[in-house]
Amino acid sequence: MLPDTVKIAFETRNQPALLIGDGQTKLNVAPGERIVTQKADYTIQIHGKSFLQTLRNKFHWGG
Repeated sequence: MLPDTVKIAFETRNQPALLIGDGQTKLNVAPGERIVTQKADYTIQIHGKSFLQTLRNKFHWGG
């Protein structure tokens, strides 16, 4: 786990890249583009459950 304040970034250099989120969403990234992700100020609900609860159920995490 990372602290809530961490930002993850990557930047393409000489070749294009393909960013895939959650195995479904695909984004073409051109050379020189920079992608930054960080914790949102909100949580999402999936089928009436929080995203974290969905992960706990899928991966059999305690808590």
